[in-house]
Amino acid sequence: MTSSGSYTNIEKIEGLLQFTIDDTSVPSESEVVTYIQESEAKIVDRALGVHTANPVYIDVPISADVVVEPEYGLIADSFTAASDGLIVPLQSVKHPVITITSLHKNDEDMSGAPVWEALTQWNGTTGNTDFILLKTGTRPLGYALYIYDNIPMTGPSRLKMVYTYGYNVPSDILSDYCTLDVSIRVLLTRMGTNDLTGLARVYGSNLGDSIVTNYEERIAQMRAEMARIEVQHFPSTVEEKAMGVAVM
Repeated sequence: MTSSGSYTNIEKIEGLLQFTIDDTSVPSESEVVTYIQESEAKIVDRALGVHTANPVYIDVPISADVVVEPEYGLIADSFTAASDGLIVPLQSVKHPVITITSLHKNDEDMSGAPVWEALTQWNGTTGNTDFILLKTGTRPLGYALYIYDNIPMTGPSRLKMVYTYGYNVPSDILSDYCTLDVSIRVLLTRMGTNDLTGLARVYGSNLGDSIVTNYEERIAQMRAEMARIEVQHFPSTVEEKAMGVAVM
């Protein structure tokens, strides 16, 4: 069992809370590992940070079904009309799209084995390319591929794409956020115990009240810091919903 995730680990949580987490603690190390996995899953669901989708399969629509919308008019001087190629909407993939690592097409009969041919992305200067990624608009198509050479056949799963996506929140910010999130769950779990470890001070003679009061204060501080991170570094809820990502 590993105690580390992509953004936080047992050691960071122990450092923040100032007590040891092991097989005999409450919660146990295995329980905290589960907390870490669940916290980081929420980060992925919200597309926070940079993530790789490897690979996804994309349907190619009949060309008459889609046209170049006005918001895509800045593609390039030589690629401004639907007749120059094909727009393939990326509504079905996770957003926001950052970069495309690779794109392949399959023009073989659907009943046979696929043969994947690589397509080359235009970088603004290089010739002999096949497609560009459209990022300019979010209505009505969202991100899209503009394929102007080696145009694929229409049909389901005709394209195979590896790409990165997400709101590019720095990893150190996500590390702080997940560490706080998991630490709150640890303290909530410990509220029903009589373990003094991790208490900053004792309130009166009732040990149970002291534990609850102390943990409630620390949880409130941690939640306030998480709220500050969300406001300063995370996309707005409106923006996330517009891009079709899950919101906590």
